[in-house]
Amino acid sequence: MMRTTTSVAGQPVCTLIVVAPEGILDRDADNGVKSISLDEEKVSVATTAV
Repeated sequence: MMRTTTSVAGQPVCTLIVVAPEGILDRDADNGVKSISLDEEKVSVATTAV
């Protein structure tokens, strides 16, 4: 059970470590200052070539 807890807690931490220096993180939305609707923003889907 401890391994599962570590995995669940570690995933968002790893994401923030990568995203924050890249400037992709919207801190206002993350802190709940503003809300985001998917209808308002363009959602892009990453695809990889086979």
